Amino acid sequence: MECVSPATNMPKIKKPLLRLEPHKKFKSALVGNPADLRYSYWKLVDLFMADGELEEVAVEWVDYNIMGLTPMGLRVKMGLTRAEVKKIK
Repeated sequence: MECVSPATNMPKIKKPLLRLEPHKKFKSALVGNPADLRYSYWKLVDLFMADGELEEVAVEWVDYNIMGLTPMGLRVKMGLTRAEVKKIK
């Protein structure tokens, strides 16, 4: 069955998820259900901190190198604060 936009009767085109590579490393930062996967901003920062980076450096790296990909289709969830992400762990 094809999804159709009610407003235009045209098929909805869903952008594929832009994947960060190496996927093995970044897949732990994916959040959401399979139909709406996004990368968690703070989980991305945590991945770089686990590699030994300071939080300030990790935030700067994610902001510059990853957030710059959002216009190309990378989906990043920014809703949770750092403290809320720590509670989930």
